[in-house]
Amino acid sequence: MVFFPILRHEHIYLIVMNLKKRAFEVIDNGADDADFDDKYGAVFKPLKKSFLKYLKEISHVKANEMADKSITPVRLTMSWRTVYKKVDCGVFAMRHMESYFGEKCFKWKCGLPKEGGSQEKILEKLRMKYAAAILTSEINTKRDDVLKAAYEYQKVDQKIRGKHAYDAQWNIERRLSNFF
Repeated sequence: MVFFPILRHEHIYLIVMNLKKRAFEVIDNGADDADFDDKYGAVFKPLKKSFLKYLKEISHVKANEMADKSITPVRLTMSWRTVYKKVDCGVFAMRHMESYFGEKCFKWKCGLPKEGGSQEKILEKLRMKYAAAILTSEINTKRDDVLKAAYEYQKVDQKIRGKHAYDAQWNIERRLSNFF
C-alpha cells in the first residue's frame, strides 16, 4: 500500500494505492456525502495517472493490474467519520496511516470511537503523541533545542505551567474562531 497525504482546501485526507487488494481508496475523516469527482477527482485523476506511469517505469509486477480501467476508486466509510470536527484532519490522517492495513472498514481497528467526547480525548492524546514524535525525531535539526527547553520547562512551578496551558488553549480557540 502506498499512502498519499493530500492537503486541499485546508483539509487533509489520504489517497491509498492498495496494490494488494488492487484498489484505489480514499480515507477521509469528513462524513459529508459529496460527489467523489467533485471532491477528489481533481487530485485523484492526475495522481493515479502519475502513479501508474511510475509503476510501469519500474516494471512493477502489479503495473498492468492497477491500470485496469474497471477499478473504480472507493471512499471508505468508517464509523468514526466526523460531521463537526473540522480542525483535526491531520491527526486523523496520521492515525489512519498508522492503523490501516487494507482490511474492510468493519474489521479496521483504528482505536477511534464515533464523534463525540471520547473521540475528542483520544484525538488530544494522539495530537500530543505525534507532536512529541516530530519534535524529538532524530531528523529534526532543532531536536536538541526542543529537548533542552522541555527539560528547563519542567523546572517551572506547576501553577505557572497551568496558567501557560490555559492561556495557550484560550489563544488557540480565539485563533480558530477566525476561521470557523
